[in-house]
Amino acid sequence: MSRADLHVHTSYSDRPTNFFLKKLGAPESLTEPEAAYRLAKRRGMDFLALTDPDTLEGYRQVAHYPDVVPGCETTVAFPEDDCKVKLIVLGLNEEQLQKLITLRGNIFSVRDYLLAEHLYHVVAHPLEVLNARMGADHVEKLLLLFDHFEARSGGRHLRTNEFLSDLLESLTPEYMESLYKKWVITPASDKPWQKGMIGASNDYCGQYIGLTYTELPQAKSADDFIAGLRRREGIPGGIHGTTISSAHSMYRVAFQFYRRNLQRGSHHVPDLLSILLSKVLQPGEKQRLSVGQFVIVAFEALKKLLPFGKKSSFVEKKLLRAFIKAYRKIPDEEKLNGIDRDSLQEFDERLYRLADRVVADVTYQLVDDAATGFNHGKIGNALSMGAAILPLQGLLSPYLYSFEKLNRDRALLLELEDRLSPSLDLPTRRPQQKKIAWFSDTVTDVNGVSMTLHKMADVAVQLGADLEIICSMVPEKAPTAPKFVNFPPVGEI
Repeated sequence: MSRADLHVHTSYSDRPTNFFLKKLGAPESLTEPEAAYRLAKRRGMDFLALTDPDTLEGYRQVAHYPDVVPGCETTVAFPEDDCKVKLIVLGLNEEQLQKLITLRGNIFSVRDYLLAEHLYHVVAHPLEVLNARMGADHVEKLLLLFDHFEARSGGRHLRTNEFLSDLLESLTPEYMESLYKKWVITPASDKPWQKGMIGASNDYCGQYIGLTYTELPQAKSADDFIAGLRRREGIPGGIHGTTISSAHSMYRVAFQFYRRNLQRGSHHVPDLLSILLSKVLQPGEKQRLSVGQFVIVAFEALKKLLPFGKKSSFVEKKLLRAFIKAYRKIPDEEKLNGIDRDSLQEFDERLYRLADRVVADVTYQLVDDAATGFNHGKIGNALSMGAAILPLQGLLSPYLYSFEKLNRDRALLLELEDRLSPSLDLPTRRPQQKKIAWFSDTVTDVNGVSMTLHKMADVAVQLGADLEIICSMVPEKAPTAPKFVNFPPVGEI
């Protein structure tokens, strides 16, 4: 079998669409084409396509390798409502690219041109809601317009990827004929119910390349591989995206942007913050920090992240001690040690839990110190400590942004299921019963509310009801009965 990652971004993806990268003034990616190629080969890819938006420059940097496919990503639109869709186009030249760019505002013209030029093309992450316009009507039109889809994207949830695969595999001649009569759009081929599917990483940060891929029977060359894709022989494989991996992609690009700007500056000594962030965000790095170095690094990090002056302040010193204390409380087995450099899912999960615990612990210490300051009449210090809390929480905001971004398609998936299920054999993903989460701050007290909740939990167990009673208590005081879910507090005042 031959493998390829056909959707990879490099430093020539220089127009950010991500909210946080825009605010930083950072590009979408800073991965050098040569580095992307080396990582793809190390992870067993036989072929690679660099797909920067509307440019072949990334490909040109590695065009001397015969196993690199010329390609790009381009954003096209339905002319009637400007609904945006991304396409991956492979095997094109500069003249064809420039023609595509002139047609981007009309997806119908783009499709016709691609077919006329016999260019292999794929709808990239088709169910992504790019500009709040994607609906079931657009998906139906895409099924007529195109024959090849990115069914497994490393940038999309398992839920979305599986729904798309099930949809494409369930298409029938009768259904496609009904779509043609409805929309009067000429299908891309004479068998539009037979769709080709690929998998690709959609990597921006230079870490996930080759972890999502397409397999097909042994190909002797890049042209052979593309020919196999045309015959719909591709089999998507590898990992799916998660909220955590999406957030960490942002962090990694932001770090690369910081490091690049630092190198352009006048620093003549090793930057310890770069060493720490490199170790934290890029598994497999060999740098090791002593405790003394870690203290210096944390201090410098806080000065860069929080709006303080150059001279060490009372608050800075408090924050530094709080970070060191919080980090030391993390058990060794939960730190970022002993993880294989290609085990990105395990690494990301552990990094998220570590960041969440450290920031939560530091936040609690700040709240506690601020309360103590008020009680002792040190109003200035207390206000300063309180003012540092919001920027700290901002450190975790990419996780919230990624959660929202990867769940924008939920309504679309439900709309598609409702519309298509009567015609296609689609497995339902709707919950068979209501899911209820009941939040309570009194689950162990001897009172009527607590007793009622325990009776509800017992009845839910007997009926098989999907009920979770959520509380936040120190573990030794938390209820252990079924249907109770406890989130330990970061602290108690």
